[in-house]
Amino acid sequence: MIIVYQNNQETSFEKVKRCMPVKFYDDLNCLHKYATQHGWEVFFHDTNTYMVSWRKNKQRINVYLSKMTFVTAIDHPRQGKTQLYRRQIRDEDLIEKIFKNPRVHTTSGYKLKKNRR
Repeated sequence: MIIVYQNNQETSFEKVKRCMPVKFYDDLNCLHKYATQHGWEVFFHDTNTYMVSWRKNKQRINVYLSKMTFVTAIDHPRQGKTQLYRRQIRDEDLIEKIFKNPRVHTTSGYKLKKNRR
């Protein structure tokens, strides 16, 4: 699937894969497998930070491939807009859980939320 993003450039998983170093191909294939399985679409990538971003509805998952850090940006029902950071996620079961439910709790992360004023 092709998604239009910044500057009317097109992106797809294959384009993202071509832009990233070969050492990240296995991780990208694993991420793509679970993302598409749970309805996520790749919509942005940054070759400087080796980050790939997926979206589904109003939710977003950014994955920084160099450290396999997951950042999920969601609108929490009670807490408002929040971001969950999870570092060193390499377990495929956990990767699938994150794409299935971005709010899933893990033992490897922390949360940021906007100040309410």
